[in-house]
Amino acid sequence: MNYVLRLSDAFPWWGVAAIGLIVFWIVIQVNTVWRCRKCGRLMLGGLDKAAFCVRCGAPRPRGPNRGPVPITVEARRRFPREVRDRVSEILTAENLADALPAGTSAKATIVAEIEQGTTIAFAHPTWKPESVGVVGGLPPYPRRPVLETLPRGIMRVEIDAVERTSGGMSSHFGFIGIYASLLVSLTERKIWDARAEEAP
Repeated sequence: MNYVLRLSDAFPWWGVAAIGLIVFWIVIQVNTVWRCRKCGRLMLGGLDKAAFCVRCGAPRPRGPNRGPVPITVEARRRFPREVRDRVSEILTAENLADALPAGTSAKATIVAEIEQGTTIAFAHPTWKPESVGVVGGLPPYPRRPVLETLPRGIMRVEIDAVERTSGGMSSHFGFIGIYASLLVSLTERKIWDARAEEAP
């Protein structure tokens, strides 16, 4: 109270009000600061709701905690190191972590190279071919028609985004979270098709 009286003695009422608004604005901005995961620049995301880094143009991380989703990349069988490195680079460049629920930990497993000419219906063997068409996608990645055929250089990658593990037979996948099957193009360096469903 004494500080307010001293301020009122030093400044007119509108000056005190202006100082209060400035302090309020600073508090909002500090509480919504975020760091660009690409270049490391700190961005203020309060009143201006900055969606992209002003330095490199990378998108703001999504999710309530604005934090990165840790992703580990493994391989179910022996693949050349350059293949594993290429897949890891593509998933990072495609900002896969931003598409997954905040607060989960994700594991990417390289499963197989899919033969050129295979239709999408048969490229996601987690589901029956006749069911692939009704399985949801993983925005913002493509969800192509099931009869479209694959080009060369497609790797199938499974994503387990785990919120928590589940015991016994409570979940088909063994965890609660999101399961995704990705078709990753090594030649085009992008996620070519994505299917995902909730792991209950």
